Amino acid sequence: MAQIKKIAGLCFALSFVCMALLFVQSPLLSDYKSQLKTAFLIFGALAMLFNLISYNYSKKGNTLFNFLFWVGAIFIFFGIIFKMFNYPYRTILLMSGLFISAASFIVSKFYRENKKNDSDLIDQL
Repeated sequence: MAQIKKIAGLCFALSFVCMALLFVQSPLLSDYKSQLKTAFLIFGALAMLFNLISYNYSKKGNTLFNFLFWVGAIFIFFGIIFKMFNYPYRTILLMSGLFISAASFIVSKFYRENKKNDSDLIDQL
């Protein structure tokens, strides 16, 4: 699993570099914009897929937060892709992804899973 996490991190870094190069207004890069868009799409999708595969579901944590966060991240990712290719509903996807991600952080403050406190067992002895 650690190797998959490293590959996912590398894919995220490459995706970020491709996105940064897309925003550079250089005449040298103007011929490669479609290749950079495609590379961003592929590396970003691979990074999200590898992160979802390597996620440790047995680890204690807030599963509702994780679910909402990943759904928001997927909406944001597709919103960026729609924005790059000038597809309709790009702003709706981006804004809904941002709102879902924000909701995941708000929900994580109020939603607590039922966890056993092992320290109570010691006190009872």
